[in-house]
This record gives sequence, C-alpha cells and structure tokens, in this order.
Amino acid sequence: MKTVVAAADASALSVLEEPRVAQLDGSSVFLAWSIAIILGLLPVWIQERLPKESRSVDFVYFYAVSQIVHNLRAESIYDHQILAAACQKIVPLRDEKSSYGPFQYPPITALLLEPAAKVPFWESFRIEQAISFVLYAAGIIILLRTFFPSQPLISCVFLPFACAYLPWVSNTFLNGQLSAFGFFSIALALALRESKRLFSSGLALSLCLYKPTLLLLLVPMLLLRRQFRVLAGVAGGGSVLIASTTAAFGWHVWAAYVRFLGSAGSIVQLRQLRGYVDLTAFVSLLAGTRAGMPIAAICTLAGLTVLIGAWLRNRDNERLAWASAITGTLFLGPYVPLYDTILIIPSLIASGEYLHCSGKSALPALLLLGFVSAWLSAALASTIHFQLLTLVIVAVSWLQVRQAGDRRGSPPFGSSEWA
Repeated sequence: MKTVVAAADASALSVLEEPRVAQLDGSSVFLAWSIAIILGLLPVWIQERLPKESRSVDFVYFYAVSQIVHNLRAESIYDHQILAAACQKIVPLRDEKSSYGPFQYPPITALLLEPAAKVPFWESFRIEQAISFVLYAAGIIILLRTFFPSQPLISCVFLPFACAYLPWVSNTFLNGQLSAFGFFSIALALALRESKRLFSSGLALSLCLYKPTLLLLLVPMLLLRRQFRVLAGVAGGGSVLIASTTAAFGWHVWAAYVRFLGSAGSIVQLRQLRGYVDLTAFVSLLAGTRAGMPIAAICTLAGLTVLIGAWLRNRDNERLAWASAITGTLFLGPYVPLYDTILIIPSLIASGEYLHCSGKSALPALLLLGFVSAWLSAALASTIHFQLLTLVIVAVSWLQVRQAGDRRGSPPFGSSEWA
C-alpha cells in the first residue's frame, strides 16, 4: 500500500511542478486516476463483503431519527433511551460493551431526514450514499470551474485526490454521514460570492445550519469584514429553516434541543479522540484529557487572535478570508470529526493561487501531505496517539493567514502558470 501511495504522490507532484505546461502528460494523469480509483474502491470492496448485520454505519442514527419524528413526538430524538432503542431495533449491536450515543444535530437536521422513514433502512442508506456522491462531485466541479476555469491541469490533479481522500471514502460515503451536504453548501456559497451574488451566497451558507459548528468562524469573519449582504442571506435562509422546523415539529423540539446542549460538554469528553482533528482532541490524544484541555484552550485563543488579525489587516482579499475561516474551523472548532475534513478541499481550491513558500507554489506539497496523512492518520492515532492530519490542516491555515496578512492581496503567480 505504501508503494502505491508513493507512486501516486510522485505522479501528481510531477504534473504540478511544471509551471508552464502546454500539454498534459497523459500517462501521469492515467496513473493518478488509476491509483485513485483503486484506493477509493478498496474500502468500498472491503465493506461490501461484510454481512449487513455486522456493518457499523452512522446512518443508523439518522434513520432512527427519521423513524422517531415520523411515529413519535419530535422532541424524543433527544431522549437517549428512546434513540438508542430505535437504533438497536434497526441494527442491533452484538457487543454488550458498545452502545449507541445521542443525536447531536439541531431539529433542522431532523426535518431534512424525515422522508427517509418512508423507505426501508438499507434502501434509504443507498439513497443517502447516492445523494452524498452527487453533492460531493457537484461541489468539486463548481469550485474548479469557478476558481480554475479553463485550466485542466488543476482539475486533473484535484479530482483524483478528492475521490481517493480517505475521510470522504470511509468516514463520509461508507459511513452514511451528512458532511457532503455541508461540503456542497460551502462550495456553492464560495462560487456565488465569487460571482458577486452575495445574498444568494448567504442563502447557500445558511444550509450549514444543519450543523451550526460549521459556521463558528465563517459568521464572525463576515461580521468583522462587514459582509452584511451575505449575513442577510444567512439570516434569511436560517429563518426559513427554523420556521419550517417549528411549523413541522412545534416549539417543544427546540426546548429539548436546548436542554441537550446543556449536557453536550460531557458527551464531547467521552468521544474517541483518534477520530477527531480539532486542537482539543489533538492535544488530549498526546497529553491526556486533563492536561490537554488547558493547553488546547490557550492554543485556540492564540489561533483565533491570529485569524482575526489577518481578517482585519487585509480587507481586499475575500477568497483568503473565506478559505482561512473554513480551515480554521477544522482545528479551532470544539468538535471536528474526520468526516468534516472534506471541507479542506473547498478551502484549498479557493486559496490555491495564493499558497506559496519561498516564491513557489505550496499547493502540490499540501495536496500530497493531506492525501497521505489522511490515509495514515487512523493508524498513527491508534498506535502513537498522534493525529498527523491536524498538523497538515494547521500548515494550510498558517499559509493562508500569512498571505491574508499581505496588504497587497494579490497572488504570487499568475493563472497562466497553471494552464
């Protein structure tokens, strides 16, 4: 496996390192795609060989929620005993030491999930996988056409990396997670902002309210940079989602959600740290939870200070502001599982023209590091308690912030270098 990954990395790097390429190297592109397909299909092949009753997929939670809101009171989704019983009925856990956890999403997500109750579980899971794949692919295409138009070299490098990115394949697609929905929402918001359709960009961004932690840095960034039309779109879209949820489930569901948030801190402390990339998980994995929490708090405060300073210094470059807010969310957020790291892809595409080191593009190295570290992160986190992917995300953020602090706000190289 290491040999295969190294060959893919070398091939992709050789394509990107030529600054002016008249023609794509067909053999390099073919090799990159072939390896990406093999790596991407390998986890799929392994899971599909398992009996259905022995598979562990997070979609069980979402399907159980759809059953509860369809047959019981909506606020019951935040009753752990009711939810665990519903999950156990769908896919029983055979290990007596294991148990289903709580539902951590707002009622808006339950509204989006309700139609799943009309279809049997495994058929519903397949539909969710198909929707996730379409949203993920559409988001990547939208981003590439927006930020790298008429530049096939970039597309031929980004696409295989994105398709074989392990948090997408294993943690999102095969797990039945909803991260592709947030991925598409942010991709669409970035594209609309680039075309100066600011209110529509905010409307697209409001879809991230299915998981509000995705907006923890984006909304403050928009406020500090006075992007009031985008914020109006977020507020308008959010108001519609909240009103629709209240009309469907009643206000009691919001009261139950608020009560659940009061206990969310203890739930986060019980998570399996190797499956998360935020600073709290990173430091706690290395030093233990008791010592890690204060260190992570100091690092988070320092990171926020640096980000805010960069946003305020350069008010001209909106691409870098958005990209740094997205990247910052992935390690400064309080709860960032591996499947949410697919959001690094919109961040890299939006800021790709600006990422450089010593006068050369840093994008090839970042792509390679992100790809390889994603494949190694689970093994390293389990064996030596070190989450490599967190450091890669921090490196991307550092380059984005460094360039965002440049008042000139112009890319170090022209788009012709990528043609």
